[in-house]
Amino acid sequence: MMRALLPSLLLLGACGGAPASPTAVSLEVDYDNSGVATMSVNGAAGTVARRFGPYDVKANDLPSGGTIGLVFDPSDAGGSMVCVQSRASDGKAKDSGCTMFDIRAGEITTARVVLVRHED
Repeated sequence: MMRALLPSLLLLGACGGAPASPTAVSLEVDYDNSGVATMSVNGAAGTVARRFGPYDVKANDLPSGGTIGLVFDPSDAGGSMVCVQSRASDGKAKDSGCTMFDIRAGEITTARVVLVRHED
């Protein structure tokens, strides 16, 4: 009986319990989508201000009010910033906006950025 129990205990010990929660931000992006073809996302994460991006996304894949998921390393925790710029199909900048938020290790936080129209 003891021989059969030992492998079971070793297997349970190897599983280690629940998986770690991701360190992430769910970013809502609000903008006037008329004439927008793509958006570019970039920023700086945590107290070390590690830069990320640019990440490009088609406007068809991110309607106004939609969200982008940004996943970070837990060591990126701290005050952070993200900027989003929308562009027309000719590459010309349309709208842009930035927001500040806190990344918390092992948590999914939320943030929102509202893009403001560039005047010609």
